[in-house]
Amino acid sequence: MPFDGARGVAAGAVVGYRLHRMVRAEVEYLMRTSDYSQSSGVRSSEGVNADKLSDELFLAQEWLGLVTSRTLMGNILLDLPGIAGRATPFVGLGAGVGRTKADYASVWSRNTDPAAIVTGRNQPNAEEIARNLAGTSSSGRNTMRDVQAAYQLLAGFDYPLADAVSVDLRIRWTVFDEFSGTFVWDPLRSHVPNVRRDGSEPVYAIMSTDDFSYVGLGLGLKYHF
Repeated sequence: MPFDGARGVAAGAVVGYRLHRMVRAEVEYLMRTSDYSQSSGVRSSEGVNADKLSDELFLAQEWLGLVTSRTLMGNILLDLPGIAGRATPFVGLGAGVGRTKADYASVWSRNTDPAAIVTGRNQPNAEEIARNLAGTSSSGRNTMRDVQAAYQLLAGFDYPLADAVSVDLRIRWTVFDEFSGTFVWDPLRSHVPNVRRDGSEPVYAIMSTDDFSYVGLGLGLKYHF
């Protein structure tokens, strides 16, 4: 499903070590939160054919709320002294791991007309299936969590305020690997989300994304020792 981008806030801490006059290494912890609060209609989906989306389902919608990520990154930075007066520009790259959680919900409602139901049409009891499915709905909501590899490109500059204190302004582009999480449809087709009556086999759904990324601008205070 396509969702528009969202703004957010981030905060973190960095510990670094100078390896060379122009090269620094960092360990960085960053927490970022963005509030999407967006819904999007399903345009296509694996396992859902075009006939079902256009006729059988009169509502197929997903919702994305708060997305939070915590990343631990190792960065290598290259300083470029002497080209911007007292400021020292730098570029860098990093890699690490991120833990992301996302508030997600989905709702699917079927046409109330049994003639519009295409699920099970090739079954011997197709009419019974159509009557049972007509007018049913499925919905679910969960805060899903996943751990992904993360990568980033960095650029910015340091500006000295005192002998041991400087301001760090940096922009980053951070990319995360695919996110995947599960949730339970409750209700599922307007009944409890179980295959068996004793509840021993609940029905789970899986939501996954492609790689996703964000661009962030940060301002920090750095102490040199």
